Amino acid sequence: MITICRHERNSSPDLFSPLSSQGSILVSPPPSLNTPVNTTLPGTSPRPSSASQFISPDLASPSHASATQITTTAISPVRRSPAPRSPAPPQKDFSFLFNPTIYHALPATSIPAAFQHSPNQPAPNTPLPTLLAHGHFRAAATAAAGTLTSGASGVLDPHDGEAVFALFQTRLSCLLLLQLTALAAAESKALGDLTSDFYRERAGEESDGEGTGKHVVPWGLRVLCVRLQALGFGDARRGVMGYYELGREARRELGRLVRVRREVEDREERMRQVDEEIRMWKDRLRDLGVRVADALVEMGDLEGAGRYLAGQQIGEEADGMLRMRMALVWLRVGDVTTARRCLEPSDGEVQAGEGELGIMRALVKVADGDFNGALTEWQKLREEIPENEMVYQNLAVCLLYTGRISEVRPQARHFHDPPSTLNTSQARSLLEALIDKPASFHALTFNLATIYELCTEHSRDRKLELADRVAAHDPTELGWEKGVADFKL
Repeated sequence: MITICRHERNSSPDLFSPLSSQGSILVSPPPSLNTPVNTTLPGTSPRPSSASQFISPDLASPSHASATQITTTAISPVRRSPAPRSPAPPQKDFSFLFNPTIYHALPATSIPAAFQHSPNQPAPNTPLPTLLAHGHFRAAATAAAGTLTSGASGVLDPHDGEAVFALFQTRLSCLLLLQLTALAAAESKALGDLTSDFYRERAGEESDGEGTGKHVVPWGLRVLCVRLQALGFGDARRGVMGYYELGREARRELGRLVRVRREVEDREERMRQVDEEIRMWKDRLRDLGVRVADALVEMGDLEGAGRYLAGQQIGEEADGMLRMRMALVWLRVGDVTTARRCLEPSDGEVQAGEGELGIMRALVKVADGDFNGALTEWQKLREEIPENEMVYQNLAVCLLYTGRISEVRPQARHFHDPPSTLNTSQARSLLEALIDKPASFHALTFNLATIYELCTEHSRDRKLELADRVAAHDPTELGWEKGVADFKL
């Protein structure tokens, strides 16, 4: 649930002020943020008044010669001209996203040589869905941008908003997965002001109840662009305002669905669909609440983030993932006690995802500096969920912080081996065993590179060998290619 911030009289404009002029349709690309929106529809004229449509005929006046004899003129029925039809809404043109200058070339120097010359590199003509399915996010980002820029030659319909925005969202998401946040933030500015009327359908049957039509940009892309545009424009406050604007829309949509549900109580199937939509919008609203707090932390306003989080109530519908996210934000604020309280189930509440919550409880102990207590928790979790790589990775980190760093063993056991066969004093061996699993992640390679720096003077050679091992893995949907920062090269 998002809590509406109270503003003073001389503070910034109200975050929940009405949107732009209602019912206006723009057929040009969205204006820049500093350009006023032109809401005049060219080529239209005022509708003729009803009086001008029905003109009375001239009647013969009485003759001055004979006042008693009046010649009557037959009056023919008046033909009513049909009322002018409203012009069809013009199709929105999204060809402004086909501009090649929007998209940046990805730096090749950020890739280790082991990945550049690997036989697992995809072919240049590999389809985009195949690239995503095999975790080739760099190639997928390039392919998405290539498809968008080729739209000017007729490959992509500029009026097909669903296809255009899907490609644009894929591009931004892949850049984030490649840890190229700065490039994603710069490219997100091409969308301009997403609250503009240009991105809404004409008010009418699709109206949301306040005269503005349905938004044509997918919800996921809008949420993604709030933070990216705040980074791109260098205005952190813009991100908080963007989340509040989305929260305002979510609350308005929830109110509309509640009214619809009262009208369809006699239709079970339709009511079930409405209930699903209500749950979806409630989840979106809770998600925005956590994002607002996270944005305040990124602004450095830890006190404001704490006050905001204190006003958020975790209801019975909150799942384990929401509790984990809330606890993580509290840890970023620095309040370990409240983070631990977020992970405690309410009275009579059935707790889901106990394994994930156990991981969070162990992380809270790490944040509190209780490494020995956290080590005990990780060892217990290793026995309960032996298939979870995060448990082994954090167990190795706790071993590192407690000074239990070992030299290389003759053979590094796989992390699926029985817990009793693993020597808990060997942090390095635990991480090296995880490397053998194809889906290696950033924290794993980074921590193992750190241990190499602590254990040997030839750490660079070990890091290059590590990059070769990871590049030899078969591609998976979780991501294959890594950057030089992942190996601290």
